Formats: sequence, C-alpha cells, structure tokens
Amino acid sequence: PIDMIPPKDMSAEQRSPLIARMRSWCGMLNWLSLGTRPDITTVCSLLASAQCCPSPGHLDAAKYVGKYLKATVSLGLLYSSRSNSQLEAFLYFPAPNKDVSGSNLSLLAFADANWGPQ
Repeated sequence: PIDMIPPKDMSAEQRSPLIARMRSWCGMLNWLSLGTRPDITTVCSLLASAQCCPSPGHLDAAKYVGKYLKATVSLGLLYSSRSNSQLEAFLYFPAPNKDVSGSNLSLLAFADANWGPQ
C-alpha cells in the first residue's frame, strides 16, 4: 500500500532529484487520470501526498502504475465527436443477485472512492 511506504532518511541533496522525478511522475499520472484513466485517480492522490518528502519506494510505486498503464492500454475513456447517446459501463462487483426477501437487486449508482488504506 502506498500510504504505508516508510520514509527514508536522506540529505536534502539526495532528496532533491527524487522530488523532481516524483513531481514529474505525479504530473504525468494526474494528467492521465483526469483525461482518460479515472481508474488511477486514487493512487495519483496518494502519490501526490508524498511529493514533498518522497522515499525511493514512492518512486517505485509510481513506476509500477506506469507498468499497469502499459499492460492495460486498451482500457480507459474514449471521447468521440460521433453522436452516440448510449453509455456503456462495466463493473465487477461480486454481490448476490437477490436480497434476503428474493427481490432482484440493481445498481443505482457507482462512485470510485478510496474507503481507507489501499
């Protein structure tokens, strides 16, 4: 978990290049999360919170997100100028189809939220 990466004692001279690289990675990832990849929004927020005092583990986590993006290049939002009024959504949520009384359950809304440590 990103929020559990331990800090590392480093001098200001050693930390300065790490801060610059973290800011660069966070900027790139944030741009993608705002534009086409909302699935990485939570991890971008957690990485951004460590920009002022990152450890090498934070940079490794940012690079891992880059590998995830490369492996899932076919996922994301696609904006088009075609007039398509149909919205398609995909959701994986392992839940029962019926409640205790036997009534069908349906999904009314979905929000991607960070409900605690990841």
